[in-house]
Amino acid sequence: FWRNQIGRYGLTGAHQTSSIETLSDGLKTRLVFAELVLSTPDIVLMDEPTNHLDMESIDSLAKAINEFTGGVVLVSHDFRLISQ
Repeated sequence: FWRNQIGRYGLTGAHQTSSIETLSDGLKTRLVFAELVLSTPDIVLMDEPTNHLDMESIDSLAKAINEFTGGVVLVSHDFRLISQ
């Protein structure tokens, strides 16, 4: 169950069994968002969530936000994220 869930956010293969300290900032962000969504909140507040993320991580975050069924309050200057 857990591997399938975090796999939806781009953590696949060896990343799923790696210690958190060895993950990149982008993968850590994906993991945190996966954890957050699994806790089924009604609303998520995000302040500049793309800081220090690569393009692939930004796209993955955008996909996760779009699939999230709760409310999202997003503060960002990143047009790549906002446009998705």
